[in-house]
Amino acid sequence: MKSFAVIFNYLPDDDSAVYLFNTEQEAKKNLRSFYDAQMSIKQDPGWVNHGSIAEDNTYARITSRLFGDVEEDVTEIRLGRVFV
Repeated sequence: MKSFAVIFNYLPDDDSAVYLFNTEQEAKKNLRSFYDAQMSIKQDPGWVNHGSIAEDNTYARITSRLFGDVEEDVTEIRLGRVFV
């Protein structure tokens, strides 16, 4: 049974995504991978990015905007527990 989740929140869209994992270690590893992938996608020319991730890989935040735009896109990624 899946006991841990990696939860994405995207602002300003109010979209969310949840990925389920069997173990906490698996979830933390994937949270880190998701963070790294999101940061590499946003390295395209014209993007201004700031990202941070907790040392224990339980929370990450990426703030992005196109050069010249005022509004920022925020991606928050966090570790969660699944209770049934």
